[in-house]
Amino acid sequence: MIRTPITIANSRRYSVLLLLLIPLIGCSEANVPNSNKPIIHPIKVASISDLNKRNIKHFPAKISANREVEASFQVAGRLTTFAIKPGDEVSKGELLASVDERDFVNELALKTADYRLAVANFERIELLLDKKMISQADYDQAKAQLVSTQAQMRLYQDRVKDTNIYAPFSGQVAETYVENFQYIQPQQAILSLQSTDILDVIIQLPESLLINLQTEKADPDYHPTLTLGAAHQHSYQVTYKQHSTTVNPGTQSYEVIFSLPNPKDLTLYPGMAATLEVDFDQLIPNQHPTHTVQVPLTAVLTDDQSKQAQIWVLDQHTNTLSPRVVSIGEISGQQVTISGDVNHEDVIATAGLNRLYKGIKVKPLMHERGL
Repeated sequence: MIRTPITIANSRRYSVLLLLLIPLIGCSEANVPNSNKPIIHPIKVASISDLNKRNIKHFPAKISANREVEASFQVAGRLTTFAIKPGDEVSKGELLASVDERDFVNELALKTADYRLAVANFERIELLLDKKMISQADYDQAKAQLVSTQAQMRLYQDRVKDTNIYAPFSGQVAETYVENFQYIQPQQAILSLQSTDILDVIIQLPESLLINLQTEKADPDYHPTLTLGAAHQHSYQVTYKQHSTTVNPGTQSYEVIFSLPNPKDLTLYPGMAATLEVDFDQLIPNQHPTHTVQVPLTAVLTDDQSKQAQIWVLDQHTNTLSPRVVSIGEISGQQVTISGDVNHEDVIATAGLNRLYKGIKVKPLMHERGL
């Protein structure tokens, strides 16, 4: 065998070739896939139970008086009784204010005297008419005078009564606008009175929600929940009262009013803010059959081969997905009603369904509140 002697020049060529091959060998080893380590795909999922809680809505609410009136006199005069202050509790029929009644009492006395004179005169005329001693015209004039003086007397009887203002209902004085001994004009508001036994809870309901509500189908036994306090530590049930049929042009919403008995464990005043929670599924519980659920449109995909609608259900022990055939029902906005082998405990994929295959290993990314 003839051996080629290794010269210094050959040695240098071999060293350069070796340096060039080392990175290539390293790269090819790095590119060899590790068949023992499965690829895990992140995917968005949500539980059926959370998805079907989407009809719980929270609305900013305002506490308002169930009844509120601004009291005023029907007559002019100087205030003589007015000791009411804002915040005072008053009972129905309690005297709130009075004006000087002397002029009205004196005028009533004059009108009463005129009426009595008219009564006596009419009685004499009536006797003379029976004896055919006066004409029918004299009789008619005496009768008209009687009616006129009687009306004047009753007018001043009412004016004497109008010198006092009594509470039309039990409540709380919200505000006063005048001071005692001030001269008051007719119809001038002197105070604002609010009821305190029942309060109104007012929310603005968007047109998009109100349009789907049908009053005749609503559950009369369902009561939304009002929460108060920074941490919502106080909760009370409210009852539907009425709603406006005129839209607010700025917000495209309608005013809805609920009634709240004034709680004994908390001091509430009109103008306070709160939060009203409405579960529309309880409000109209029969809007969908009990064996159906609603999911996002993105959670349902039609299989190309079987042409059947499918959802992809997560095995929470192995974090793998498998398809399940369902039936499609009503589509509303971005939601679809499905039925079939579906349980509220199921967790399903809500996006990227066209990339899935049976047994795919995934990393679940849970949506906030399942939405």
